[in-house]
Amino acid sequence: MKNIQRWGLMRKLIPENIQEHSLQVAAVAHMLGVIRNRRFHGDVDLGRLVILAMYHDCSEILTSDLPTPIKLLTPEFEESFKEVDTLMAMRLYATLPEDLRDEFEWILLDDERNAELHTLLKAADLICSYYKCIEELKLGNNDFENAKGPIIAALEELNLPEVTDFFEEFGRDLTFPMSNI
Repeated sequence: MKNIQRWGLMRKLIPENIQEHSLQVAAVAHMLGVIRNRRFHGDVDLGRLVILAMYHDCSEILTSDLPTPIKLLTPEFEESFKEVDTLMAMRLYATLPEDLRDEFEWILLDDERNAELHTLLKAADLICSYYKCIEELKLGNNDFENAKGPIIAALEELNLPEVTDFFEEFGRDLTFPMSNI
């Protein structure tokens, strides 16, 4: 995962790989889960959420990080990409020793028990992408200006009170030190 670079279509002042991104997503997802449990009477399994976040991009070991504008090019392509992503996760699963597979089945293969967690995971992934845009913009890299808007729109579309609380607590202007996680 450390060899797969993110933001392939963008000029980056600070490179980012999927390994470090996954750790950042895990930290933010954990916080979103804590906020849901404490402030909104949720019942999020935080350990399960963090583990899903750690592995959420592992299929990119086989596919690389396909840029979002390409993933979302058409509804048909988006659906095809999801199928490819699922096939790659199944392929990774098949490489595991048989006696360990049951511990990874719920992580790598689609599991309906993860639906609520995937919503928080998606929010955490978007928050980390948003902060990456802010980090690059603060360094004068205006290439990330066009990426920021769709990320904000996607976060707003999720309409999660945990996200609102997260930004109220930690700020929208990179006061949450993502690069230090």
